[in-house]
Amino acid sequence: MEANKVASKVSFESKQLDDNSANFLDLRNKALACGLKGDIGIPFLWNGESNECFIGDTDVINFFKNKLK
Repeated sequence: MEANKVASKVSFESKQLDDNSANFLDLRNKALACGLKGDIGIPFLWNGESNECFIGDTDVINFFKNKLK
């Protein structure tokens, strides 16, 4: 992400879950909106434009690769 300067090309918000219950609840609510239940993997990305969720390195990386095309 840093090497490709993704943050300067694609607008997104990054949140930490460590000791932050509000961020954890936000992640949980986004996952539920996508129909996901149970354990949610990290990294987790919610695309508000399409209400899609992406879980894991590969899916998140591919999402940003497609955005940069």
